[in-house]
Amino acid sequence: MKKNKKSTLIISILLSIWVLQSCESDECTRIDTIGGSLLPEQQIEVPCDFPEPEPLGVTSTINSN
Repeated sequence: MKKNKKSTLIISILLSIWVLQSCESDECTRIDTIGGSLLPEQQIEVPCDFPEPEPLGVTSTINSN
């Protein structure tokens, strides 16, 4: 009977660690707002490493050597 309880406890601990590890993955998201002016504003979910939106009319500088 003790062996059965031990194995159940070990399985429970391993399962808990697995669940916590999967919830702690590095998949990060944030909410961004797109649209405006003529289009209705919408909120979308994007990955954290997705670049921040730039205001209209701003161009990125290109380094040319």
